[in-house]
Amino acid sequence: MAKKLKKAFTITELVIVIAVVAILAAVLIPTFVNIIDKANESSDTQAVREMNLALENAEILEGKAKDLTDALEVLADAGMDANAYKALSKGRKFVWDSSINRVLYVTDNNKVLYPQEYKDTIYTFGTWITLTGQMAGDDSWRETKDTVTSYTLPNEQTVSGTFTKYTVSTNAELVSFSEAMRANEDGKKGADIIIELDANIDLLGAEWVSISEFAGIFNGNEHTISNLTMTDRTQDCKTDFASTTKNKYLPYGFISVFEGVYFGNITFKDVNIQFPGNIPEYSANHVVAAAIGAVRNMTKGQTSIVDRVTVSGNITSYYRVAGIVGFVGGTASTGSTSNTRMEGNVTISNCVNNATVTSTLGASTYNTAAGILSTSNQFNEGATLIVEKNTNNGTINGQISGGIISTLFGGGSQASHKEPNPNGGDDITVYDDGYAVGSEGTVIIRNNENHGAINALHKAGYKVGEYVDNVKLFAVETETRAAGIVSAQTHQENTFVYDNWNTGALRAKNEENGEETTRQIAYATERSEDTGLGYLVGWKEWNAEQKSVQSANYYGESRQEVTNPEEVTQKEPIITNTQPESAQQG
Repeated sequence: MAKKLKKAFTITELVIVIAVVAILAAVLIPTFVNIIDKANESSDTQAVREMNLALENAEILEGKAKDLTDALEVLADAGMDANAYKALSKGRKFVWDSSINRVLYVTDNNKVLYPQEYKDTIYTFGTWITLTGQMAGDDSWRETKDTVTSYTLPNEQTVSGTFTKYTVSTNAELVSFSEAMRANEDGKKGADIIIELDANIDLLGAEWVSISEFAGIFNGNEHTISNLTMTDRTQDCKTDFASTTKNKYLPYGFISVFEGVYFGNITFKDVNIQFPGNIPEYSANHVVAAAIGAVRNMTKGQTSIVDRVTVSGNITSYYRVAGIVGFVGGTASTGSTSNTRMEGNVTISNCVNNATVTSTLGASTYNTAAGILSTSNQFNEGATLIVEKNTNNGTINGQISGGIISTLFGGGSQASHKEPNPNGGDDITVYDDGYAVGSEGTVIIRNNENHGAINALHKAGYKVGEYVDNVKLFAVETETRAAGIVSAQTHQENTFVYDNWNTGALRAKNEENGEETTRQIAYATERSEDTGLGYLVGWKEWNAEQKSVQSANYYGESRQEVTNPEEVTQKEPIITNTQPESAQQG
């Protein structure tokens, strides 16, 4: 008897089954995802409810939390490790609003979702702190105080006065010190305070909130601060007006604004700085650096020193970015464009950047990236900036990129007139050569070395007023410049550049026209109009007849190490054996 074979599925039947499964998946998977999202959001809002109940009860019994550490301690006492808690729903976060002492559940775009009574709350710059990753402070450092009448700095200079010296030993003590300075407890921005580290400190990747202003002395005693992390876009900083109305300086770093005598003798290891802080509309002076956002010395005859600072890791933001210091200079008077120019002196010396530094937008000349200093502006006649004996080993990426300095606005004042502000508000000051900037001080750049790759990129297609990653573009320009020492400078009659050294590769690319070059320039005096590449200075023209750079002074031997000298176009460098008297100061 013949064996009866079982009938298998036909190809048509298999296709039908697969189609049915696909349809069911298309219908059910979004449903399951939606159920999971609702469950996560329910858990998040329940967590917020419990945290706010704890804060409310503590406020009734002990008063309102005065800072984040107080709030975290209240939550910890209630059994909640809020600093380690992360919202389960994607695109959501928990913030503590210092103005109302409550935790809010918000979107990444700062829209309040919960509690219901705060849903109409509008984010106020400087009042929110993201809870995730925060560290509570420890006031033990206050017990270490010692009064001194003189102090020898690590560079062997001695300063006299009556100072209170404190010792900081742990990460929690460093957080507490930062909170004390942000509260300006002494009313002097710490002008009579000396801080010394007596141990290496690991911040463990906790979100660091910039010390808003510090006018004292910070001596790291050759110790290391590891894992400095700044990624919170709700973070505030000390805000100052720039020379263009509304285009405020927003400096971020370990210290936001430094006005003291000395900061240094310290290493920042494995920093992770990614787009910290809020950027208001039409603001392109968002400044980010690992050590100091801005150095501002308004005391005539006094020198602020940034010395022996080493940085490694990654530093990335939208506009002005650097490894060590973001900005040096003055401000503009609040609500106007009249400059309050820097009266004192600033020296940045013996610093080393090993970090990768990136300014991401690539839309305008505000996208300045550098190893040591991103930009400077608004010096008074007697002010002097000295940048000496610094080294960059890190890769620098921006539109205007320099190994040591990106952009210098300084030296030489110009006649000016008022014009209507295209963005509305007060008229702006426009100098007769077209720049709403200008300074009268002296800049000395000497004995610096760059060994890092310098990349300059302009990204095509941007328009003024367009939003890019939630940032409204202030300006759009197509120039790209890359240089080993200084990428761009304007109005520099009193600038002295000498005895600097570059071995880093230079690359500039303009996506607008597709032009790209990797050609290295041998001497400071050459600049290509097409590519913006220059060894020392990328924004100056060579005067062959006078053998000098117009509107600037360059002294000493300009040297560049190249792998294939035949590919290098050389022009005669400026060499002199005599330093000018005006460059000998400092």
